[in-house]
Amino acid sequence: DSWNTLYLSGRLQKPVKILQEGSEEFQTEFKQKQGKNLRSALATGLLFSSSPKTLSDAPEDFGLVQFDELHLLKEIVGISYLGDVRMMTSFTENPHKIENIVKGSLEPLKELYYPLIEEFHNEGLINKITSSRTYEIDKSHLDRIFAKLPEGLRQDIGEGDLSNLVRNTRRRITTIVKRSSSLQSSKGIVTAGLRKSISYAFAKLGKARPN
Repeated sequence: DSWNTLYLSGRLQKPVKILQEGSEEFQTEFKQKQGKNLRSALATGLLFSSSPKTLSDAPEDFGLVQFDELHLLKEIVGISYLGDVRMMTSFTENPHKIENIVKGSLEPLKELYYPLIEEFHNEGLINKITSSRTYEIDKSHLDRIFAKLPEGLRQDIGEGDLSNLVRNTRRRITTIVKRSSSLQSSKGIVTAGLRKSISYAFAKLGKARPN
């Protein structure tokens, strides 16, 4: 739940099937950490939904911003792919991977995040416009939403003007994922061998090509 690499935490921000639950003590600890992880993911999704994706974009004025549920879920699912070296080129990954995950796991994603959206709503962090599956946040509350992120990540980002909060959060997560994905990719080459890695890359290329 510290998001030091976002490798396991990123996977658990999406629907997964637990094959072996372990002891009661383990289950309790896992649920606590997973709860923190999902709340942090939702908070990050809300932060990213409040501002442009491009790091060079100028800060927006404070006020109310609206977005639909698909936009929010795409932002959440996309957290663990920010800066992913495999996503930086369509050679090895489908450029529509995030959208495909959301569309293919829409109901399980709702089951994961709807209770937390309700929780955030009760805390005054998000408004629900239920008739159109649209959400609204007040950008003056970004600091309260930011406080939901893992403590270590917040310390790395540091304090600053709220207008730069989203940009700095996106930049820091991008750096974490880029480092982690580069390490995992290099481990894969060493473990599987160059020949298997090349075969894997060509197989992924086939999936990335549109039908």
